[in-house]
Amino acid sequence: MSRSGADSDAHLTTLRNTWQFAAVAQFLHLFGSAFGLPDFETETLEVLLLSSDTEPKLVDMHIRMLKILTGNRTIGPDNWQDILAYQLRKRAGEEEELVIAGVDYVELPLNNK
Repeated sequence: MSRSGADSDAHLTTLRNTWQFAAVAQFLHLFGSAFGLPDFETETLEVLLLSSDTEPKLVDMHIRMLKILTGNRTIGPDNWQDILAYQLRKRAGEEEELVIAGVDYVELPLNNK
């Protein structure tokens, strides 16, 4: 992680205080093996989400889940963000803008990830 210690602690606290993170962590604990993630750990997800770099393991998690959700086996490192954005727009309500056009996943606000 390339954030300063104080920033990192503040971001970690923010992450841990969101119900969305708790829901995702619980989902992955319950269903991780169905996605080929049997050894899922919440702490690992925290590190991956707080990283300022594109984390291959996080990308792989997204790709695995998108393939199961959509049935599209052509999803890969080059197109997963576009497919994720499409799926989020398709499922989110009008008031919920999780995807920001032209913004790479790693640059999204923490709550949007």
